[in-house]
Amino acid sequence: MKILEDYLNGLDIKIVELKNKEDIDKFKKQFEVPKLKNDYTYQVLIDKDNNYLGGIVYGKYENPIEGFKPDVWIYFLFILPEYRHKGFGKKLLNIPLSKYEHISLGTDKESSEHAIMMYRKIGFKIIKVDGKYKYWFK
Repeated sequence: MKILEDYLNGLDIKIVELKNKEDIDKFKKQFEVPKLKNDYTYQVLIDKDNNYLGGIVYGKYENPIEGFKPDVWIYFLFILPEYRHKGFGKKLLNIPLSKYEHISLGTDKESSEHAIMMYRKIGFKIIKVDGKYKYWFK
């Protein structure tokens, strides 16, 4: 694990990048991450006991939406309920936002209104609605 940021919000919580298959598989199992490639970037929140509290997964998107070609697609962003509304989601999002100019993500009906407000505040705009999914671009 590579530490990206330490002692978030004054707590003993870190953002780390998972590098080995065992750590990635453990994270995917705990958060029921859809079947994604292990070569995507996995950056997670961990506590002092190395428990996963949430994370973000992003990587190259092979099927760009007509008229939009993102540099990277955010496949997964999740924070455990007891750690939400503390700025951790935004901190995780800021990592790819600082590296890439054009980013896309998708939301569905289960996405929280708080998450959708955060995406809008950061500058994401809806570019396509397809059934129950909304596709965003920044």
